[in-house]
Amino acid sequence: MLDLVPNHSSNESQWFLDSVSQANGKDDWYVWRIPKGYDAQNNPLPPNNWRSLFGGSAWTFNEARGQFYLHQFGVFQPDLNYNNTEVVNQMKDVIRYWLGFGVDGFRVDAVPFIAETNYSSDEPEIQGCEPTDAYSCLDHIYTMDQDLTYEILEQFAAVLQEQNANYSSSVKVQFVEAYTTVNATMRYYTNHSNPFNFLMVTSVDKNTNATELQNLTQSYLEALPEGAWPNWVIGNHDNSRVGTRMGSDLIDAMNMLVLLLPGTPVTYNGEEIGMTDGFVRVDQYRDPNTPNRDPERTPMQWNTSVNAGFSTNVTDPYLPVNPNYWEVNVATETSNEPSHLSVYKQLVALNKELAASTSTNLTSAVLSDWVFAFLRDNYLVVVNLNNEVETFALNALNFSIGDSVTVKIPSINSLNFKVSDSISTSTNISLYPRSGVVFTTTSSAAAVTAAISLLLASVCLSLRRL
Repeated sequence: MLDLVPNHSSNESQWFLDSVSQANGKDDWYVWRIPKGYDAQNNPLPPNNWRSLFGGSAWTFNEARGQFYLHQFGVFQPDLNYNNTEVVNQMKDVIRYWLGFGVDGFRVDAVPFIAETNYSSDEPEIQGCEPTDAYSCLDHIYTMDQDLTYEILEQFAAVLQEQNANYSSSVKVQFVEAYTTVNATMRYYTNHSNPFNFLMVTSVDKNTNATELQNLTQSYLEALPEGAWPNWVIGNHDNSRVGTRMGSDLIDAMNMLVLLLPGTPVTYNGEEIGMTDGFVRVDQYRDPNTPNRDPERTPMQWNTSVNAGFSTNVTDPYLPVNPNYWEVNVATETSNEPSHLSVYKQLVALNKELAASTSTNLTSAVLSDWVFAFLRDNYLVVVNLNNEVETFALNALNFSIGDSVTVKIPSINSLNFKVSDSISTSTNISLYPRSGVVFTTTSSAAAVTAAISLLLASVCLSLRRL
């Protein structure tokens, strides 16, 4: 998979330099606009109030051309003009170029921002939002999720479709990065195109309770277009690591969710060993964004050698390694079990076992304010989101799992559960704070529950078609 950034280029690229000088047919390849006017000091005023995700105006004045150019991200990242069909066709040729090298597909960056409309109009301000000049204090009705953006993504997908005839070894796909509403996200599902599901990054925190987690998972699965396949993401290079956001004690439980819910799991490197945000001094910053994203981008921690085995550059690595690498690293966790890594490997093996199941139906329950449970085939996943011990009986579930269950995968902080322990579902059990357990259920009971869920889904699908 190759990272593809179609929204913008560097301001040092030849395309942009040609556009500045209006040479080689590139004058309209970027979004240029004349000043709205001039202030008392005769400084040019931006065309509208649009703001950059990196802070400040989304417009920068170019003296050589005498116009503003649009950049929804950094000043050094001018937006390409997708109202120009030459730009669209050029980007499609870029996709064909890399497919020619044998890549299987693309992770398409910053998708909601590809196209804009109404360049002379201000975006509505959100009343009461502070600070008023923040990006989040505008309603982005002209700069996000435009109809043209979806059309362009469909054209990209069509290129993948045409190339599939040339590459019999694998189907070419694109995964699109879209931090947006659930409804807008669903529109990014097209042939050969899947959006990343960032709900567990943007909508889950330490205060999320079991009902909220159930609503989040169920609503996403129920909103899927017919035939679409979900995915689950708990971290990436743009957000604090899950171990920092949610606490290192909940890492195993979060991995249980992302690996065992119906769908494809997406793991950011380091989540399998429980990495947390590193400490990066201000003088070591590389990321120009505010807030700085370097702490979640520190190197992968392989062992206890210099730079955690990531780099032999002793004096000046690109980013410093998290100081906790002496303890949190692949080598140590491989030799010391149980560990986050050993739990993760067990979850991956179980995920592969469940891969044959293509149903997106989810049988879930709330056992208490803070305990969320769901059934996947004959496996029951129970997660305690609370910072206190939760006590309950499994027969309080609103679905049948039989008279007993067997512990299959406990989180490392589920100290009172051992693999292969048999537990009566009528007996009260205590789940340690912020821990999780995967149980094997009585297969016949789970099969009945799964069959009922499948039947109900079939009925709903038939009614939808009617």
